Amino acid sequence: MNYSVKEEADRHPHVPPPCSPKVIYSLAVTLDIRPLRDLALKEIRSRITSTNVVNEFFAGPMSRLTEVMKMQYELLRDKFNNQDTNASAVDLIKSIADGTRAHHGSALKYGLRKGFSRTVPPPPQLSSALSSHRSP
Repeated sequence: MNYSVKEEADRHPHVPPPCSPKVIYSLAVTLDIRPLRDLALKEIRSRITSTNVVNEFFAGPMSRLTEVMKMQYELLRDKFNNQDTNASAVDLIKSIADGTRAHHGSALKYGLRKGFSRTVPPPPQLSSALSSHRSP
């Protein structure tokens, strides 16, 4: 669905504009509104798929919120640990290692500390990707 917030506001002037569950979650955490936080977290979880879980886990400010990171990590480890997500993870880890996405390091650190996979061995490309970017 492609539309702008302005177009939607013009069509429905008395209806509040749509808001991301991530924004609602962040607001609920800031204002310490637990029921709203829990609903937003549930909605965030419902929007995670095998095609976006890697990017969501490593995504900007949300990846620094421990509860969101934990939920995304558990989905990544338990539900979406497959060839597609492993390939996405390899690409992302390479970009962290080469400095392109160094700001995603906190999510990588969390995942490594927890152990990303307990059921599927890491793809062979992962060890070669990491070894080619070792510091001297």
